[in-house]
Amino acid sequence: MASSKQNNNPRASKRIDYSSNPCYFAAIFDRFYNMRSNMELCDVTLKVGNVTFAAHRLILAGNSPYIRNIFASENSGTLQQEIALPSIFREDTVRLILDYFYSGNLVINTDNCEELLSLASLLQIQEIVEELQEFVISNLQASNCLRFQSLAHKLKLTNFKAKIDRFVDWNFKSLLKEPDFLAMSAEHLVEVIGSENIRVKREETVYEAVYRWFRQDPNGRASKAERVFREIHFEQIPSKYLTKEIVPNLCEKYNICVDRVKEVLDQHASGNNTHKTQTSKSDFARKPQDVIYVISCRTNLVERFDSVTCACVRCHEMTGPAGTVESLSENRYAVVVGHELYCVCSSKVDKFNLLELCWTEVGEGVDVRDSGVCAGKDCIFVVGGRQKGESAYEFNLETQEWTDLPNMSNSRRSPGVTFLSSKLYVIGGHSPDGALASIERYDTKQEKWTSLKSMNFPRFLLRACAIDGLVYVVGGRNNERSLDTIEVFDPKAKSWTILNEKMQDSRNDFGLVTRDNQIFCIGGRGAKSIECFDVVAKQWKNVGSTGENHFSMSCVFYLPF
Repeated sequence: MASSKQNNNPRASKRIDYSSNPCYFAAIFDRFYNMRSNMELCDVTLKVGNVTFAAHRLILAGNSPYIRNIFASENSGTLQQEIALPSIFREDTVRLILDYFYSGNLVINTDNCEELLSLASLLQIQEIVEELQEFVISNLQASNCLRFQSLAHKLKLTNFKAKIDRFVDWNFKSLLKEPDFLAMSAEHLVEVIGSENIRVKREETVYEAVYRWFRQDPNGRASKAERVFREIHFEQIPSKYLTKEIVPNLCEKYNICVDRVKEVLDQHASGNNTHKTQTSKSDFARKPQDVIYVISCRTNLVERFDSVTCACVRCHEMTGPAGTVESLSENRYAVVVGHELYCVCSSKVDKFNLLELCWTEVGEGVDVRDSGVCAGKDCIFVVGGRQKGESAYEFNLETQEWTDLPNMSNSRRSPGVTFLSSKLYVIGGHSPDGALASIERYDTKQEKWTSLKSMNFPRFLLRACAIDGLVYVVGGRNNERSLDTIEVFDPKAKSWTILNEKMQDSRNDFGLVTRDNQIFCIGGRGAKSIECFDVVAKQWKNVGSTGENHFSMSCVFYLPF
């Protein structure tokens, strides 16, 4: 027998891996696309109305869990040859989705996004549903928000709808001008006006809007009118308006809400209107809209003041989903301009996206360490600071660009700043020689600085605000200790007044916000209390306590979440 020689050489081999090569998959899908175009090996059709589209079962099942479940439920040997889609969808919309299945490309626009969202939701194409939601939110307007709100409710897209709900609440007065408002169903209208977060200063605005809606088709809407008008907060409407407008035009003419309006009028007459005090104190007819947010300058921590517990609690929507407090690489300062919330730091300016509940970068930043930061008219001012104590900058919210303003005459760290009648007031601060009592004012129209009469006491790490044409300077620190005093500057008289009423706690490096005639002072070095000063009654009262943030903070009034 002949002996065989064993071959010890390794077998030649080569591994081919195109799994990370997008061109490989693109080429395959190009072939599938061409096969469908040529009606090659197509084994199923999609039907909408009287139109059919040839396709491949494998491609449809791979893209749509909805269709995959249809195929999976078939009995062996009886494969379904046709899938009928609801006739509400247009031929062009189905073609777009089918082309996406074969190419991975889909062009979304304001004309097709509504129907595409409905079809993508039905077919459970999650990645497209998410892209469409993002597109809609970025293009939400008063003219389309009600349609998308209704669609989100119908499709049970909870988070998507919550974002639109916030937009509708925020822009309620704007959408009243739109045809979609008058075309709403009674059920949809009840949901909209039933929200306590509608931004209206007078409940009469809500009533007048609903009355216009009802008058659009009084006969057709009569059966549901009582239910709709029940959502009106009649108790927040003055008796004179109830008597002259609502009683004759609603109650007597249409016999709607007769008992409810009579009950409210009786309450007004007896002085038992529990909402009377509240509406006179609030900027809005519904429940008070804005709450105090305490935003740390040095960490990502954000808290809000809970009026029930009278304490600051963590705001997870702004702190971040992880919930852990982390030090920031750069100091930041928050301000509200108009109704928008911004944060400024050395690297960027962020704007809070109310719909997405996240921060969005809108511009470059400037150094805000030891600076005074405040809101102007459609702008943000940053003055003084650790790096350039005499500098001043203005961020234009429309152009989203910074402008260098003329330098101040004094170098200042940690000054108080406020804006009043087109003028920026920069008060006190710290210089190489110690605490300052001097004050400078920048006229935004004349674009120049003017030195004004100094305060009675030098101070830095103070806070300033403007109410009813007067500038209030609160707390701070001199060269020795924290202060508990208030000084008031009258720009017309060009004079300072020291108020006899002092804070209960001395404080510096604290937070300050104002609402109506009230000044809220929050925390500070060595202080954990929250005090409120009524400038009319000239009284201080303790209204609560801080949470985790005690000092180095910026405080704003902003929407509750």
